[in-house]
Amino acid sequence: MTASLTLACLWAIIASIVAMVPRRFHWPGVVALIAAGIPLLGWVTWQNGPLWGMPVLAGGAVLLRWPVVPLARRLWPGGGAREPAEQGLPPSPETRGGSSRIATAAVCGIIL
Repeated sequence: MTASLTLACLWAIIASIVAMVPRRFHWPGVVALIAAGIPLLGWVTWQNGPLWGMPVLAGGAVLLRWPVVPLARRLWPGGGAREPAEQGLPPSPETRGGSSRIATAAVCGIIL
């Protein structure tokens, strides 16, 4: 496994940890992950090709879904994923960080 893929897997693990920290530390961590993830994605794509770059991009979008959701809503009016809290429902256990652990396992499983 190349160094860029190893760092991408480490980035996914750190993203899962950031998802579990208290909300006041969450957004600074997300900004740092985005700042580190963009050049890392370029490095993975340059070193391993687009067939590896696209799954890493998809994994980053899954792990950092909140920057992607407003973009989807802006591009497709009436579209985008809605969280239960926005529908007036209490959050389910699956939306409290469980999906980030599954996404990390999926991203690292694809890379390995």
